[in-house]
Amino acid sequence: MRGHRDCCLYLGCPDVDAAYEELLGKGAAVAKPHVTGYGMRQMYLNDPDGYGVCLQWRAEVEEKTVEP
Repeated sequence: MRGHRDCCLYLGCPDVDAAYEELLGKGAAVAKPHVTGYGMRQMYLNDPDGYGVCLQWRAEVEEKTVEP
């Protein structure tokens, strides 16, 4: 595999968790999705040529209820 560790393509993916399960089920080497400090849910993998790919979407913010 040729390495291209200096490049990463970021793609919008409304359901990162479903994409993770789909790719994992097909045997792809994918990192478990996580939420960044700046509020994006992301998952990283490499394409067959070694380029980095990140599937991401804004993380859902849990609504907090304020008790009176």
